[in-house]
Amino acid sequence: MKKDKEINISKCFIIDKSFLNKVTYSPKDVVIIIKNDELEVFYQEKIEIINRSKSNIKIERIVKNILELKEIKDLLNTKLELYKIKKHYLDHFLNQNLRNDLVNYIFYSQILREVFRKNKFINKVFYATNNRVARAAIYNYSNKRSISSIDLNNKNDERMYFKKFRLLLRRLCKYISKSIKYYFEYDPKKRMKRDVLIFSRNRISTIETKKGKLRSDYLFWKLFEKLNEKNVNSLFLNMELNFDKLPNSDISLPSINIMDFMNIKILIKSSFQSLVYFRKYNKILKKLYSKYKQYPLNLFFDDFFSLKNICYLIIYESLLQEILYKTKPKIVISNDDCIMEEKPDLFIRYFLFVVQSSQMPEWKIQWKETFYKALGYDFIAIPDIYIVTGHIFKEKIEKYLPFKRVIVTGQSRYDNFVDFRNIYSKEKFFKKYKINPNHKIVLWTTQCHGLSYEENIKNFKVVFKTIQNLKNTTLIIKQHPAEGKKYTKMIKKKLKNYKINAIITPRDSDTYEQLFVCDLMITRHSTTATEAIALNKPVIILNLSGEPDPVEYVKEGAALGVYNEKDLKPTIEKLLRDDSELAKNRKSFIEKYLYKMDGKATERVVNLILGRIKEWRKK
Repeated sequence: MKKDKEINISKCFIIDKSFLNKVTYSPKDVVIIIKNDELEVFYQEKIEIINRSKSNIKIERIVKNILELKEIKDLLNTKLELYKIKKHYLDHFLNQNLRNDLVNYIFYSQILREVFRKNKFINKVFYATNNRVARAAIYNYSNKRSISSIDLNNKNDERMYFKKFRLLLRRLCKYISKSIKYYFEYDPKKRMKRDVLIFSRNRISTIETKKGKLRSDYLFWKLFEKLNEKNVNSLFLNMELNFDKLPNSDISLPSINIMDFMNIKILIKSSFQSLVYFRKYNKILKKLYSKYKQYPLNLFFDDFFSLKNICYLIIYESLLQEILYKTKPKIVISNDDCIMEEKPDLFIRYFLFVVQSSQMPEWKIQWKETFYKALGYDFIAIPDIYIVTGHIFKEKIEKYLPFKRVIVTGQSRYDNFVDFRNIYSKEKFFKKYKINPNHKIVLWTTQCHGLSYEENIKNFKVVFKTIQNLKNTTLIIKQHPAEGKKYTKMIKKKLKNYKINAIITPRDSDTYEQLFVCDLMITRHSTTATEAIALNKPVIILNLSGEPDPVEYVKEGAALGVYNEKDLKPTIEKLLRDDSELAKNRKSFIEKYLYKMDGKATERVVNLILGRIKEWRKK
């Protein structure tokens, strides 16, 4: 009886690997450690490592069956009045990331179901994970067991819930107050007519030019400069949904936030529409949940069709309508990650330029084709001119998408590369960071936020160990702007275990300066690899994930790939000695992906815009 009583109070802990040292459990407890593609299950001092790849074919078959359900098709074929929400659905569901989420959900579900079947004595489940897919599986498969979140900040869940509620309430009050303010400040009949409207995000940063430093949008600053020179009546529109004041810019192009067009009418109308659309989707989802019982999907799908997300998209679309109504632009310029893809309800004629801002892998273009076909081309704001950086992107877009004209101009943001020798100085950089002038510089542009914990740890170990074994070498670590402070702490913690010359440059430091001074660059698949190639620097693609490279730097012969930890040191040594092998392929890579590095890409874009303005004025 005593033994049964002890078994009866056994617990199950489900923990992210990064939280393992913060959670206390006993040897009799079942512990499941969550990794990216595998789970480690500990029970009675035994360990079982379960890899997703072992059951991947079966899981893919289950996911395929889910996607072919009638209710899933109903979601796609909902009335055209819901096309905005359908965009949201497609954005998530057809995106490879969500498909992977569904695969992971089925994987976690299978393991949890098996663990609870084998260990029926578990009556308490504790979890510490930031993985929302794992959380959905935990709640769906724990049945009547007690489930508790382990609060690593020593604050109970109830307090955290009320804190989140207060923040939500505060944000809602802010939206309402700002809406009322703008309703009275701006005359609804007033027009803010503009010849050119530029859609972008808040990308204001410090840019080095041969005239000195200036603060402006790092993608469009050259374009702003040229439009000002030609006295074009333009307006820069920040597409982020907030009321924050835009940072000051040295290039005085009139700027405004999308939320500055908010009014109480839009807020009330959007809230009402969101409830109507949410109810319609809920009906379909309920049918889906009741019909498909092999794997409960309710908590998994609820996140993607939440009222908050639907409301967000409808407000966003309503604001775009308001902006076009008030500004009546003749030309709209948008970079490709801010493109307004739905055709406006209002019959407003404008000429749409879309400008490529970064790499465009083929799978992304294929996904866009699927999205457009599902939505219907009659409802798409198809660009009149799609401006791309290289001929390879023109070929891919023309293969899959029905765009009228795709024109190659080169990359505007790289126009000042031709002036870098007059802008940057290696001597000044060495002096600034107290680097030995005889050292070789290896620049590592990290992407920790987009990689698994395991891959990050592998990368830290192999890079730091390799640099430690190289003589007269300094490692410069430039973190991705989206990486949080936790990754900086992680890097610093791992660095303590190695005796190397390493510098973590500030997050807002000039990446181009570091690319200019380095002798070699390491990255996973960052756009900085393209920039390093453009600056004639040898590049190493470090990919220890076991997955294919998402960008074809290695396939194109413009970079060397390192896929095994042992290969990094000899590859660095080889490239520091002689990179002529890569140098041969850089020219063809630039022609293919960047057209020309002649400093005239912006001029070519501006000439297209001015040519269109002349045509419009003649009419």
